[in-house]
Amino acid sequence: MAPISPADLARALAVARGDFYTCGLYATSLNEVPVRLTHWGDAYGYCTDTGEIEIPAWSWSRLREERDGGACSLEDVVRHELAHALAHRHMPLVDTPAFAETFGAAYWDEWADEVDFDPREYVTAYATSAPCEDFAETVMVFARLRGRVSRYASRRGVMRGFRYVAALARALRPHRGVPARSGSRRPRAIRVPAGAADDAVRLIQAPQPGVADLALPASAAKVR
Repeated sequence: MAPISPADLARALAVARGDFYTCGLYATSLNEVPVRLTHWGDAYGYCTDTGEIEIPAWSWSRLREERDGGACSLEDVVRHELAHALAHRHMPLVDTPAFAETFGAAYWDEWADEVDFDPREYVTAYATSAPCEDFAETVMVFARLRGRVSRYASRRGVMRGFRYVAALARALRPHRGVPARSGSRRPRAIRVPAGAADDAVRLIQAPQPGVADLALPASAAKVR
């Protein structure tokens, strides 16, 4: 597995911003969201409590899933994190009874009972993690498909989430903006030590106590 480079992240950010813009979800405030390429992390990406996005060049989750034959695309990771950043920047539009009715609880809350994945109700398995993750995964897929979600018409719960996202896009009309050129906020370069890939693979194959906590930002909520 090759590390994510600043150029990789810049391209994925441009694609994700374009998708949000096309389906009416791109708010001017997203141009001010810092997007940082960090060294290590357990998750695919993080959105901090202040709405900043951090993407690890080396992710334990990506290593595990690539080893098992599949992994989330970088574009989807960025779409997911942009959804969190959008919620953080426009919480009055998200902290509503409509959100709780759609996703089963308020954005920052947990579900009262453990949730099992049902493809009729959740757009991905990860969406069962928490209401905020259900929201971010729903936005991720809605943006990736640029609002053309008719293929999900038979999945009642998923369509309920998409209808919420479409309504959110309408509510964002006064806040809509044009994505900044990617070069204006190019992710910062990092240095990856020689042999890091081999070391990471060995750690994944033989998990050690505390490995999952390495490089986890103290203020970040684990997302993908």
